[in-house]
Amino acid sequence: MVVSAPAGYGKTVAVAAWAAQQATPVAWLRLTSFDTDRSRVIQGIVRALQAAAQESVADRSEVLALAPLRNSAEEVARQLLFALEALETPVTLVIDDAHRAAEGTGFAVIEALIASRPDTLRLVLVGTSRLGIALAGHLLTPSFTVLAAQELAFTVEEIASLRALTADPADPVKVFAETQGWPIAVRVMLLSGARRCAVPMPTPRCWCGSTCVTICSRCCLPNSAPSSSTRPLSTSCPAAWRRPSPGDRMPKPTWTAAPPRGCSWIGTRASAERSTAGTPSSPGIARRSHVWRTRHVGTTGCVVPHGPGGEAPLLAAERWLAASDPGEATRVILASWVRLVLGSEAASLDGLCATLPEPYASDPRVILVRACAQDQIGEEKVARMHFAHAEAVAGKGAPDGYDLVHAIACLILRDDRAEVFAAGELVRSAFIDEAAITASEHVAVLYVLAWAHMRVRSAPDRILELLTATQREAEAIDDADLATRAHRHRALTLAWAGMLAQSREVVAEIQARESMDPATWTGADGGTGELAAAIIAYWEDDLDAALPRLDRVIRNGSASIMGIDGAARLILAIVAASARRAPLMRRAAQELIAVPRQDLHGWSWPAFRQCALAVLDEAAGRRERALKIAQDLTEQAKALPLVAVVLSGVLRRGNDLRGALALLEGMGHYRELPHVRVAGLTTSALVHRRRGAIELMHETIERALDVASAEGIRRPFCDGELEIRELLTEHIAWGTPHDDFIAACLSDRSDGSVLNTLSERERAVFEQLRTNRTMQEVADLMGVSINTVKTHQRAIYRKLGVTSRREAVRLLL
Repeated sequence: MVVSAPAGYGKTVAVAAWAAQQATPVAWLRLTSFDTDRSRVIQGIVRALQAAAQESVADRSEVLALAPLRNSAEEVARQLLFALEALETPVTLVIDDAHRAAEGTGFAVIEALIASRPDTLRLVLVGTSRLGIALAGHLLTPSFTVLAAQELAFTVEEIASLRALTADPADPVKVFAETQGWPIAVRVMLLSGARRCAVPMPTPRCWCGSTCVTICSRCCLPNSAPSSSTRPLSTSCPAAWRRPSPGDRMPKPTWTAAPPRGCSWIGTRASAERSTAGTPSSPGIARRSHVWRTRHVGTTGCVVPHGPGGEAPLLAAERWLAASDPGEATRVILASWVRLVLGSEAASLDGLCATLPEPYASDPRVILVRACAQDQIGEEKVARMHFAHAEAVAGKGAPDGYDLVHAIACLILRDDRAEVFAAGELVRSAFIDEAAITASEHVAVLYVLAWAHMRVRSAPDRILELLTATQREAEAIDDADLATRAHRHRALTLAWAGMLAQSREVVAEIQARESMDPATWTGADGGTGELAAAIIAYWEDDLDAALPRLDRVIRNGSASIMGIDGAARLILAIVAASARRAPLMRRAAQELIAVPRQDLHGWSWPAFRQCALAVLDEAAGRRERALKIAQDLTEQAKALPLVAVVLSGVLRRGNDLRGALALLEGMGHYRELPHVRVAGLTTSALVHRRRGAIELMHETIERALDVASAEGIRRPFCDGELEIRELLTEHIAWGTPHDDFIAACLSDRSDGSVLNTLSERERAVFEQLRTNRTMQEVADLMGVSINTVKTHQRAIYRKLGVTSRREAVRLLL
């Protein structure tokens, strides 16, 4: 379906009201003046479909798995068609202001979508008459329903209905004669009481309705009451709505029609973008019209916001530029840039900043904003160049507010821990000054501060405090995006710190709040929720559960400030080495190519790469090489808890117990993190065992098991190390309340395990035989008779080729 008419015909309102009545999902994409190239259009289409898929209840995974920032436009377009064909429930895609794509290479994407459109996709294109011209060849086919200005124009009867609502005495027949049913002109005439316009109304052939500037500025608005200048202008229809079928006329819009959530729009425009050359309107009149629109956007609430506060800052800044007031445009940008950078509009923000005239384009604050926006969209080298440029310009004289913008930019861009901490102190002090950070930016800046502390490995309790505050404040102002990000980052911080019990609770909250479908866990935040769940699964020694989650994070990872996909590659290497699967290890080694070779955004990528190579070398039998890497990384690893725990295992299995213990005991405040504590106590227990201090060994390993069982940390006891398995078996005989936990750790789940010969029930009995429980206690626990347990026991001995309980247990050490 194509809805093509000049500005002021209520196209967006009409389609939005129709979309609100649909039973199937509706994806809404509104193109801006910055969305003209192919990659921007395809990214917007994918994001719109993913947003619609989030609210659907079925067949979402294929669409949600698309990664528009990671792959080329051609690859994403190909994957998109496959994903749409896999849908069972049809989806409607509305592209509003689609004519903008015709200004660049983006229209080729729309044409390709039309040509290859699967049966599960319903396409609605909304735009000015320029859209109809661009689609002239396609509109000749019978598959299109075309709604033009004639269908959207008001009839005399509808004008009469509107007149009744406004108490205007104007004759509907005369109003129709003056306006030809042009909705915006009808509405303005009824509001202002104007009777006759000096300028003829545009015809349906008009491309953009630019004469609206003159009509509204010279004839209507000057005569209107003061209150009407800030009243939202929209079209209306008293008729009932129904779901249209192909060939139906599109029903006219209602008073309350609005596009789906996340779409920014103005009901019916009070003026066009700018006056057309030759139109008898002065620059002053045009500027007043733009100023009216800009203030209208910021005050009336007729804009559906992208974020909290009822604002659409990019749109407002664009209006000020069109009104020849770049100073006000710059003010709007600087008052909302952090929220825009964190959202999906970083590229549009960078494009808008690039259009600022001098001296605003050379303002070091604007240059810093561009640096952060470019970093968000993956242009890291360009971002660093702009950051250095901004500092050089500021050295000659910095404007007011530069220090705060510079500090926030440091939190986003800089790698040096000392520099980031110093910037964090300045930002924290700015929170005390109410005028320093606007209310709409407060939660966004708080989130950046929390994320910076995550990147530079601050104390976990400080990170969690900031993330909790961010989530609470974001929820209070109904900023769902930042609330979700903060919630997921809490889960990741807890999992990274080994606090698995709390992390599981947060993950469960996320799953209950968002969706039980794990495919919904990737997106703008880079997949932090998925990565948290994968880390939990690794420490639980559930490697098969960790792998698909890591695969989704890596596949959907985007070029952003997060770097989550790089961390997922490290965990993938650790999981692959633990699983000892050659194909998976080869894949993990290949994935490491994408990991940066230098520190970036506070992530110690070289240390991550070396840690991954160490565990892969060890799993491949190159133990001496792995041991050398671990020994060389000892000092760096002391600031990286997860890396330290993994490398301490490499050192321990390489018979360097002293080196492993020194690494874990030299970690300062990280020593008390659960996984570090478990690794340290287990290593100490092995040292006591070799020294013959058996009683001290049992006391130490019991303390390790206390922490490990409470958090569900099994992996340190399941890495196949013979000495650990012997220690745990001896500890069962010594007596411990952690019999079941130890039995689960000692269970061999590898493909070649002799336990695979046992039935499921025999496996359950065998797990109990590895504890200190008597046969009667095992029978009582399993709810069967002792004779049943003995029957299973005999079958187990026969299949394992042993004759006693002791032999059966030692067989799998």
